[in-house]
Amino acid sequence: MEKQYSIIGSYNGLLCLYNEYERCVMLRNPSIMFESKKSPPVSLGWTIQHHGFGYDQVNNKYKVLLAMRKKNDHALTKIYIFGEDSWKTIPNFPTSRAPLRLSAKFVRSTFNWIVEKRDVISNQTVILSFDLGNETYKEILMPQEDGVKVYKHTLYVLNNCLGVCQVSNKTHWVAWLMKEYGVFDSCTKFVIISLDNFNKKSFFVIPLFISENGVILLMNSDSYQFVLYNLNSGKLDYLLEDTYNFMFNLHICCESLVSVTW
Repeated sequence: MEKQYSIIGSYNGLLCLYNEYERCVMLRNPSIMFESKKSPPVSLGWTIQHHGFGYDQVNNKYKVLLAMRKKNDHALTKIYIFGEDSWKTIPNFPTSRAPLRLSAKFVRSTFNWIVEKRDVISNQTVILSFDLGNETYKEILMPQEDGVKVYKHTLYVLNNCLGVCQVSNKTHWVAWLMKEYGVFDSCTKFVIISLDNFNKKSFFVIPLFISENGVILLMNSDSYQFVLYNLNSGKLDYLLEDTYNFMFNLHICCESLVSVTW
């Protein structure tokens, strides 16, 4: 892949690529060597703060969102619908704080980021959701046990469900799974692992895949390793040492025969 491209996201076998020099996006399916035409360029002088790529099931369209900022702190958020000839400006994020991660987690026609809301009254961490169908935002409460102090939050998607990883009391890594999207009461604890079982006190461990026999592939971005965790035995197996060079831009792309025509 050409060096000027970075990966915005992946869905249905398609990679959404951003060309840093031409300031445009395109789709690529590496399984069938498909490439879409490039989008019109986005405006000069803007730095991308966060982004998302996914599929709008209501309107049968692939969409990419770029939230950008200038040095004068002006914000601009744009949507591009693949197959159209221009970028559309939409309302900016309804929060004074930027998301904690650059890339959105896509699930069920929504982009999702964790944001810290800070105001005079209180500080609160929530999930900020963007609906691709009606292009509106909403907030979703974070799962948390009463009396437990949480130090870190990360989002993940597993079996088409949104999940939240947390470090509780600096002793345990906990993964919650939201069985019904957007419904706080549907969140259940999926995995609990003592931090003593990791090579490091790992704050950013994310589930990537689960097999039929209950083995989960985890990404430990603190030690730049992949880990296999067996739900039945509780055993951890470390894989692929020295993955530092590619861990920062990791995306899962499943093989498909999808191409996009318009």
